[in-house]
Amino acid sequence: MMNDIENKFRALKGVTLSEREKSNMRSSLMRYMHANPAAAAQGSYFSGVGTRLAGAFGARIFTGNPAFAACVLVLMIGFGTSYAAESALPGHPLYAIKTRINEPIQGAFAVSPVAQTQWNAELAFRRLLEAEELAATDKLSVVASADIEEGLELALSRFDTSVTLLEAADDIEATNAQSDLEATLNAHEVVLTALPTQKNSETARIAALVQDHAAKINKKRVHTEALLTATDTPQVKEAALKRKKSAQDAVGSVQQLGGKNSDRTTASSTRKIASEANNDIKAGDDEAQEGRWGKAFGAFQDAVRKAKETKSSVEARDWLKSRFGIVLEGVATTSATSTFKNKVIEEVKEDD
Repeated sequence: MMNDIENKFRALKGVTLSEREKSNMRSSLMRYMHANPAAAAQGSYFSGVGTRLAGAFGARIFTGNPAFAACVLVLMIGFGTSYAAESALPGHPLYAIKTRINEPIQGAFAVSPVAQTQWNAELAFRRLLEAEELAATDKLSVVASADIEEGLELALSRFDTSVTLLEAADDIEATNAQSDLEATLNAHEVVLTALPTQKNSETARIAALVQDHAAKINKKRVHTEALLTATDTPQVKEAALKRKKSAQDAVGSVQQLGGKNSDRTTASSTRKIASEANNDIKAGDDEAQEGRWGKAFGAFQDAVRKAKETKSSVEARDWLKSRFGIVLEGVATTSATSTFKNKVIEEVKEDD
C-alpha cells in the first residue's frame, strides 16, 4: 500500500499549472488587490505571526536560521491558500489549485480499485454541484462551462478506467458503483434541466453531457448486471442479501425526505417512487424464495438506484432553495431510464 501511495505522489511532482492558468490567477489576484487595498497591519492576523511562531519554536531558531523561518511562513501561506481553494468555483483564481493540486493529492490516498472508483465518482459529483451553483447564480459563463465540462469528462473517463479494473477483481462491486453513479447523474441532469437561468445554452449543454454519460454507464452496467442475474452462486446470494439491506435503508431515507418536504409535488413524487422501490424489494424477495438469487439481486439493485436517484434530486433541490431561494418545479426525479434499460437488456441477450 505504501508503494502505491509513493508512486502516486511521485506522479504528482509533474502536476503543474498551465501558463493560461497562471496568467489568469495573477490577473485575478491583481484585480482583487487593487479593489481591496491592504488594511493597516495593526490588529491583523499576520501582524503578530512572528511573535507567535517565536513563542512556539523559540526566538533563537528564527533569528539564527532565516531559511527555516522562511520555509515555515511559506508552508503556512501554502496551506491557507490550499484550504481557501476548496470552495473555489470555475472562474475563481484559486480554482486551478483546487482541481490541479488539492484534488490530485486527495486522490493519491485512494489506492484500491474500489477507493479509486469512489473517488472518481466523487469528482464527477463535485463538478455537477459547481455547475448547479453557477447556473443558479447566472454565473455559468462559456469559460466556466468549458472548465466544468473538461473536469466532468476527465472524472468520468477515469471512473470508466477504474471500474473496468474493479470489474476484473469484483464484478459485483463494479456494478454497484456504476448503478450509484448512474443514479447521481440522472438526478442532477433533471435538476440542471429544471433550473431557471439566463445561461440556458450553457446549462443545457452540461445537462446533455450528463445525460449522455448516464446512458453510457447504464449500458455498461446493464451488461454486467445481466451476467450476474443469470447466475445463482453463493457469492451472488450474499451480494443480493447485502443489496436488499441497502435498498431498505435507501427507501427509508427517501420516505423521510418525502415526509419532511413542504413542496406537495415533490413530496407526492417522492412517495410514489418510494412505493415503486418497495415493490422492487418485494419482487426481489419473491425471486429469493425461489432460489433465483441473481434476479433477486437485480430487483434490489433497481430499488437502490431509484431511491438514491430520488434522494440526490431532492437534496439538490432543497440545497438550491435554502441557499439561493430557488424553487424548482416538477417531480423529484425521473425513472425515464427504465425503458432504455429494458432495451439494452434485450440487446445483451441478443449478443450472448
